[in-house]
Amino acid sequence: MSAASKEVKILKPTAADQELKVCALEAWDKARLELVQWRPFLGSLAMHLQLIPVVDDRCPTAATDGRRVFFNAQYMLNQSEEDAIFILAHEILHCALLHFSRQQGEREEHVMWNFAIDHEVNAALVKDGMTKPIGAVLFESHEDKSAEQIFELIKTKILKMRGELLDDHDLDVESSCNKTEVKIDPDFTPMRSDSIWREWASKVMTASNHAQSRGESSASLQKVLGKLDPSNVDWETILRRWTTPFMGGSRTWLPPNRRYVHQGLYLPSRRGHRIDMVVVIDTSGSVWEHGVISFLKELQAIISAFGEFEITILQVDTEVRHVQVIDNARPFDVGRFHIEGGGGNRFSPGFDWVKEEKSNDIRGMVYLTDGYLFTDDVNPVPMNPPPYPVLWALTENGCKPVQWGDHLTLEHKPKT
Repeated sequence: MSAASKEVKILKPTAADQELKVCALEAWDKARLELVQWRPFLGSLAMHLQLIPVVDDRCPTAATDGRRVFFNAQYMLNQSEEDAIFILAHEILHCALLHFSRQQGEREEHVMWNFAIDHEVNAALVKDGMTKPIGAVLFESHEDKSAEQIFELIKTKILKMRGELLDDHDLDVESSCNKTEVKIDPDFTPMRSDSIWREWASKVMTASNHAQSRGESSASLQKVLGKLDPSNVDWETILRRWTTPFMGGSRTWLPPNRRYVHQGLYLPSRRGHRIDMVVVIDTSGSVWEHGVISFLKELQAIISAFGEFEITILQVDTEVRHVQVIDNARPFDVGRFHIEGGGGNRFSPGFDWVKEEKSNDIRGMVYLTDGYLFTDDVNPVPMNPPPYPVLWALTENGCKPVQWGDHLTLEHKPKT
């Protein structure tokens, strides 16, 4: 019988493992106190994270879900005090830099993204005067580049992935191995509800004010965090940050899926359901076709990374002119897409269609428009916001037509 077909025995932590966890927690609590004392900015953020030691084969190093940091007890006890502090600061910056809501690439490209975000974190900490563990990821000649820029350099093979990742970033799929026994710790229960990342912006601001009141100057960290300002990032990144929190249901952890354990695969069960969103395209003549295609391709790439999805595309001028559905089985086809409409402009028809056809039961709406009205109607725009989130994707020089909802501005990228 091959190793892959053998049954894998699930083990629980022993009494010795529990004692190991107690020692590891004491050591990392000490590291956190050190961080609070000599790095008030990071220390203040560290207090928002619960430290959970585990003895679990699914967590060989450390991982965070934005609320807690899980760490392998033996791994952490093997670290020097300086390295333990660095790893804790590393986890904190993953949260502060919103790395999981900035996620780039398709599923098969996640390893590239993992290297890119580890570089961004490690570069920031090194610039702030900390010493990284030997061998940890850092592209020295690209220290000022963002995770997105590093990702593109890796993806285009300009940079090779090298160095050691200090933690496990992908909490959805664990790597396979050939063990016949696997230890599962019931304390390892990451719950990456992506709405948590929304709270980190205010946490960072509070921590920054706290650090300044103590006279701490973390200029290098402030510079990196300043990149998160919406005015400094492209529309694709803003779209990803806006969309990701709605996908939390597909990324919630349950106990390991034993269906795959005998294959040597340690995959979590996933509680997910179809993600239903609506995209409304203003076809009154003011939205360029190439911009629409780029936007739809980017949105589909983001959502498809989270499992089942359905995006309904409405083309609207003074009324709904065309309805199209894309999903896992019917992806966006550039060759078959064309703009329909070209008359005046009203915003109400798209919202009315959702209310009638979807009973307002959608995760969110994205409305591509320049925001300008070409109608004599008394109420061309709904006065009150609908019961679902709305993102206004505005063309260059466009204006938001209402006070409610979020917005981003699309940059016009000419066809090549």
